[in-house]
Amino acid sequence: MSGRPAWRRLGTVRVRFALVYAALLASTGGALVGLFLAYIRLAGLVQVGTRPREATGAVTAPVEPPVVEAEPADPLISLVVFVALAVLVIVTAMWIGWLVAGRLLRPLDTINATAVLIGQGDLSRRVQLTGPDDEFANLARALNAMLDRLHRSLDAHRRFAANASHELRTPLATNKAMLSVALDDPADTDFLELARRLRLTNQESIDTVEALLDLAETEDSTVGTDALDLAPLVRRELDAARQEIEHRGVTVTSDLSRAPTTGSRVLWARLIANLVQNAVKHNHPGGEIWLATGTAEGGAYLDVENTGSTIPADLVPTLTEPFVRTRGRTQTRADDSRGLGLAIVASIAAAHRARVEVTGRDGGGLRVTVRAERHGRHAATAQVLT
Repeated sequence: MSGRPAWRRLGTVRVRFALVYAALLASTGGALVGLFLAYIRLAGLVQVGTRPREATGAVTAPVEPPVVEAEPADPLISLVVFVALAVLVIVTAMWIGWLVAGRLLRPLDTINATAVLIGQGDLSRRVQLTGPDDEFANLARALNAMLDRLHRSLDAHRRFAANASHELRTPLATNKAMLSVALDDPADTDFLELARRLRLTNQESIDTVEALLDLAETEDSTVGTDALDLAPLVRRELDAARQEIEHRGVTVTSDLSRAPTTGSRVLWARLIANLVQNAVKHNHPGGEIWLATGTAEGGAYLDVENTGSTIPADLVPTLTEPFVRTRGRTQTRADDSRGLGLAIVASIAAAHRARVEVTGRDGGGLRVTVRAERHGRHAATAQVLT
């Protein structure tokens, strides 16, 4: 309110109520004063006539006209008329005030109706108000922002439950099968090997749950508006992955120019780390990685390209979906891939209203480009990965 121009504040609910009530008070008061004067006149408290002229010193005095006095009305009748008119004016003013207040408070009825529908389970409903940009409009925006956040949170929890049940079904079924075989033929069962295999599948389940929690956390995150540069974050993540890069014999070529943007430094760092790890993990020994940052069309960008196996063209657009791997959803986990790395990248990018472009390379491998909005224009509320 305080930051709005003075002319915009004239349209607020407080001002409108003040003007309406002042007008009603003035009109009602004026009507009551008029009725009071009329009552005085009707009650005969004021005489109407001409006063006699005084002598002017002439020989003959003019004939004095008779004094005309208003015949006083019956006081009881006058009182009844006055009370009746006063009640009529007051009731009329209250009726007009009721109509005007109802018109001014109509947005609250809209908000209440929307809240009732949401309370019945329709979380897709939002408050739709038309009219001036006043307190009701601010309230509607705040409620819609809260509902958006709640909707995202519930969707993230539903997806977490669905994804967890989807991904944990296989290792749990594997554990059950191994235990069933061991119980059916305990004499020929190597229980030490069985314990190792059970520990491996259990660790896979734990890793899957942790990755799912990371995905749910990024989908339900509220990002800030801190000014930052993507280039130093890329250098830091490259240093963190240096050991694995050297172990795999991968060559890294970087062209890191300034890429100013806004948002959460922690989330941007996680996005970059996932892209770097994805480029290293899905590369072949002795492969290459190219990284670049900079600005284009007024916004920052991050480009990560790596060699690797050829990815079918129809699969590339789906790689940002949860549990989609380079050979689809049914690939085994021999490469230690959970299919959530690019899904988390897409979720963080959506939180910053950035675009993720995924393309396959002709010679094999993948190229991922993240394009942020223009500096200072990004929203502070996370968007749901759809």
